[in-house]
Amino acid sequence: MFLVNELAATREMNVQLTNDMSDLKITVSRLKQDHHVISSSIGNSTQKTHAKIEKLTEQQNTNYETLLKLEKQKSELLQKELQNMRDEQKKEWSSQNDFNKRLEEAIQKPKEKRGGLFSIFRK
Repeated sequence: MFLVNELAATREMNVQLTNDMSDLKITVSRLKQDHHVISSSIGNSTQKTHAKIEKLTEQQNTNYETLLKLEKQKSELLQKELQNMRDEQKKEWSSQNDFNKRLEEAIQKPKEKRGGLFSIFRK
């Protein structure tokens, strides 16, 4: 009777172990599937992130090139404007210099004609 009880207990334990092993196999299979899904998701996410980074880098380079062109254009316009101002200043100085020469000549000439100093404004 003792052996029969032991054998029954052993069989019951074997059934329980078999069920536990089956449960473990199912759990391991699910974990493998979950691992695969997670790995795939990480891979896809990495690819998307990399693509976004490349796109943003390209946009940044395009914007940089555009801004650089605009700055070059502004610089060229400012250089032209500065040159125009210099030319205008030279003309003004030349005109002032001519006026000063005529004034000096008029002052040094004897007062032969009427009008004297104001005759330089008639030219």
